[in-house]
Amino acid sequence: MRPPATTAGLEGDSGAQPQRTMLSWHRTVLAVTLGTLVISLTAQRQEHAVVAAVAALAAFVLLVTVLRSLRRWEPHAPARWDVLRLTCGAVVVLGGMGLMLALVNLLA
Repeated sequence: MRPPATTAGLEGDSGAQPQRTMLSWHRTVLAVTLGTLVISLTAQRQEHAVVAAVAALAAFVLLVTVLRSLRRWEPHAPARWDVLRLTCGAVVVLGGMGLMLALVNLLA
């Protein structure tokens, strides 16, 4: 039976490295959330209400998800690849929102 993996494969590290890694991933998601809010505000200024609403909703979902994930984290918790998946998903959402805004402006 395999022992459970720990955060980022740092099971022998009793220092703060796993915590710093998790916090950096969460900071990335928060930065992407702010980027999504900027897209929402830009779409609102350009009078694209649907894009603004979708971007604002995506930002809200990202914010709630990252805050819930932060509350569950523990220093010696099993591997939390869900945070890395969340980070990747957030970046994809930001890219999608930017692409949607660009296409709406291009087609308008």
